[in-house]
Amino acid sequence: MTNWKYVKPIEGSTILNELEEELGIKFPQSYVDCATLNNGGRPPKNKVDDNLTMRSLVRIDESADLNVSETLKTIKDRLPSKIIPFADDSFGNYFCFDFSQASEPSIVFWDHEEKMDKALMPVADSFEKFIARMGADENY
Repeated sequence: MTNWKYVKPIEGSTILNELEEELGIKFPQSYVDCATLNNGGRPPKNKVDDNLTMRSLVRIDESADLNVSETLKTIKDRLPSKIIPFADDSFGNYFCFDFSQASEPSIVFWDHEEKMDKALMPVADSFEKFIARMGADENY
């Protein structure tokens, strides 16, 4: 049982497999499980650190106006390659997977107000560690 808020039922097929194929990446299973269970939801604990707070997961269903694929298309020209948004904050910024260094992606924070070379900040070595930092890991 989960206590994430504003979770949306997944309508239609998920876009994650298609996105993985298109981008040549493989999402961590922990993210697939969490996103499937908590599609578009807000975690009960969302403070990543003193300066960062996660608002919600970006939706993974095709019926959403701003799902992972559409979000990536919208900001792609402002992101380095292999950076994939999966969650947002309340200010138009995104938490992203960084697939540029390894097959198991680390987590970075993308600040939309910064220039590309200064816009990314390391957050966690993995999705599991990212969720654990918020204390939300027991809830998915």
